[in-house]
Amino acid sequence: MQANELIAERYKIIEPLGEGGMANVYRAHDMILDRDVSVKLLRLDLRDDSTIRQRFENEIAASTELVHPNIIQVYDFGETNQLQFLVTEYVKGEDLKRYIAKHHPLTITRTLQIMDDILAGVAMAHSHNIIHRDLKPQNILIDEAGRAKITDFGIALAQSSLGLTKTDVAIGSIHYMSPEQVKGGIATTRSDIYALGIILYEMLAGKVPFDAPEAVSVALMHSTQPMPFVRDIDPRIPQALENVILKATQKNAMDRYNSVDEMREDLSTVMAEDRINEPRLEMAAKNDISNSTATKIIPASVIGAAAAVANKDVKADGAVSPSLISRKQKEQEKKPQKKPKKKISKKRRRMMFFGGLLALILGIFLIVGLVSSDKVTMTDFRGYTEKSAKNSLKEDGLKVGEVYHVSNKQISKGKVIKTDPREGTKVDKGSSVNLYVSTGAKKVRFGDYTGEKYSKVEHQLEEKGFTVKEVQQNSTDVPEGYIIEQDVDAETLVNPGDTTVTFTVSRGQQTITVPSFQNMSQSQVQAWADKNGLTVSFNQVGSDTVAADMVISQSVKAGTKVTFATVITVTISTGSNDVTVPDFGGKTLSDVQSWAKKNGINVQPKTDVTSSAEKGKITSQSVSAGDKMQKGNTITVTVSAGTGNSHSGDDNNADGHS
Repeated sequence: MQANELIAERYKIIEPLGEGGMANVYRAHDMILDRDVSVKLLRLDLRDDSTIRQRFENEIAASTELVHPNIIQVYDFGETNQLQFLVTEYVKGEDLKRYIAKHHPLTITRTLQIMDDILAGVAMAHSHNIIHRDLKPQNILIDEAGRAKITDFGIALAQSSLGLTKTDVAIGSIHYMSPEQVKGGIATTRSDIYALGIILYEMLAGKVPFDAPEAVSVALMHSTQPMPFVRDIDPRIPQALENVILKATQKNAMDRYNSVDEMREDLSTVMAEDRINEPRLEMAAKNDISNSTATKIIPASVIGAAAAVANKDVKADGAVSPSLISRKQKEQEKKPQKKPKKKISKKRRRMMFFGGLLALILGIFLIVGLVSSDKVTMTDFRGYTEKSAKNSLKEDGLKVGEVYHVSNKQISKGKVIKTDPREGTKVDKGSSVNLYVSTGAKKVRFGDYTGEKYSKVEHQLEEKGFTVKEVQQNSTDVPEGYIIEQDVDAETLVNPGDTTVTFTVSRGQQTITVPSFQNMSQSQVQAWADKNGLTVSFNQVGSDTVAADMVISQSVKAGTKVTFATVITVTISTGSNDVTVPDFGGKTLSDVQSWAKKNGINVQPKTDVTSSAEKGKITSQSVSAGDKMQKGNTITVTVSAGTGNSHSGDDNNADGHS
């Protein structure tokens, strides 16, 4: 497909993302929903291959059934120009294989985060009775947020399916296939668990555990060789974490985890304190029967034949078979036998005697010659400085030859390790002597320890000769006792004996003890909150017992320890609920309304058209002056209309009073 081509009159091709054995993948733009998507399009040369079409349809069927944040979401599928296509979400990022290569070594914390995402997605697929069968880092994408998403269900398998469940071929990627898969046997959820164990190993070690030029050789390794120990590559890896790999990659499927959820639960506790001294998992390895990372189909007969050749002479317990012993015996029989020694004649014995005597005489002359020559016995220069060793050699009449600077743990930097010739050797004066001078211990990459438990790292580094210091700091993100940062860069090459590292260690979230706010004003409470970096929310209610602007209650009990994220609610008094009513006689309506608003009282005005009072003045009120009323209640006031002289007094009196 070319850029700007349309698929299904909707998806506009932007660029190719990758090519596979079954389909090509492109980044495209959904013209209707205005978003970028990934489009997987069946290869043109395979459109008439019924097996490949079946696998592509199988991926569509499996993917559309799965909706999970750690599984690529399917948006659409169909057929265009006799080619099947599958539209999924576009993940801007990289696959796990490239991620490992770019960031190796991954921290333990990051490894556990990614693995938990993967396990969550696989667990969801298994809950729908779907087995992936081709789990590998290339089929796991890491988005910009760092979240892992599983893709490519091209050979995924429903457990109830009979068409692909048992077969005479091995389908999958050799480096991650379980022993039962390489035989073309039944793939189960435990087959996916084996692949997950291999992926976890690769994330920690930076390489796959079994590798060889030929696919069959890798397959045989999976079935016959014990799983290598990842802690042999990096001893900083917790034993509990290595045990998860060993459990997941047992040769016998029944010895693995019963489910992905069980593996996920075990993985979640590998950093727990009670597992620090956990012994290495030891389970009997059984010979149950993976060159590229591309998905392959290998006839089981080929693998079986190779396995037979590899195993015919050696039993499962390592004993040599009788056939091999027999063959070795026959080989010995074919070898020519040694002839018996002949007896030596007297004449020959005399010749041998005189020959030996002559050799002895010559030896004596040689020794005398050596003694009389000008010889120097080499001094032991070990521990000398390079300068002092050179001076001593010159004093002895010897020349300084080559000076080699090599690393050495035992000999301090700048001191002589050895000489060539060695100490005690007699050499001619004027001879050249080579010096080997120590550069100190070999420098090693320091490594990244952020996110790991300080107590364990401290012990490991001190055993190697490092000087380790600790600075504590509060943290809302890093658990108490774990390393936040280090003052030595991970890529720095260091000499353990000469290196001091300071780790910033989390002491968890800082806590503040909440005091009693009783008898404090709102401004005093706010000042305390500002000083301690906390947030306080205020409510205001009336109170007959607590003076206005003073604290009535608090949502967090005094003496409680809280973190900075805690919001404390404090209720402030607005004063008494009772209001003393003044005399409104002669006041205006606006005067009354102003008072009422201030005191939380409602006002109901009433016009008096009979009053002779000045227009707009209050002539009467429903609550007498000096009486008390509660906030929220209503007081009625009568306002003069100023028209009393234009009506009869009797009529005015009848209508004007409340």
